[in-house]
Amino acid sequence: MGNPYTAFAPLNSSTGSTQVTFQRSTDEVTGALLASENNIVDAGEYGGFKYVEGSHTIEVLVSNGNWQTLTDPEMIKITQFAVRTSSQKVNVPCGAGPCSASNTVIGPGGCKLVQVMRNATIEIAAEATNDSSIKRSLSSKVHLRNDLIEESC
Repeated sequence: MGNPYTAFAPLNSSTGSTQVTFQRSTDEVTGALLASENNIVDAGEYGGFKYVEGSHTIEVLVSNGNWQTLTDPEMIKITQFAVRTSSQKVNVPCGAGPCSASNTVIGPGGCKLVQVMRNATIEIAAEATNDSSIKRSLSSKVHLRNDLIEESC
């Protein structure tokens, strides 16, 4: 209930661009500890992707609000970028904390704890810049690693 890295925010802007931002811990890379985890989202721990409709490109958030073009507009024209989220709530199993008579874990507020498992479906469509008859699309569903734990009264 205190993980600062759970934010995942897909949004549509007024300019028609679609983007998703998230936070991640970068205190460890390939198992090597870079720094002690401080449980605070530091400046370099923000990430994201966005579709820029005007240039038909996808950009990646590399650091501190700096976006870099990920796709080459000379080669491909991105025609769609969408991120949809879904979630499912399940009771936190006994053994993870004090259990009630109904075999559910009770949180600090006196209500049962639930685990919110979240998924994101990412859809991208594009066409070749030099031949619009060549079109490709992909869709991928991913489970977000940082499940939410919340109380449900």
